Amino acid sequence: MPNQPHKSDQVYALLEALVPSDSNLARSFNLAILDLGALICTPTNPDCEACPINSACDYYQPNEK
Repeated sequence: MPNQPHKSDQVYALLEALVPSDSNLARSFNLAILDLGALICTPTNPDCEACPINSACDYYQPNEK
């Protein structure tokens, strides 16, 4: 991640590729990302096992039982 991501063409290109072009779908996608951060991927107690995208996460450490 660049030091100033809000000025990075690469970051904007990635976001453009991820966010649906249909405005209704884009709104739903953005709200889902906010919900993920608020409910699952919290800074103090993340629920990584319940995360639907943990397989793509650099921080996910599966619980070895």
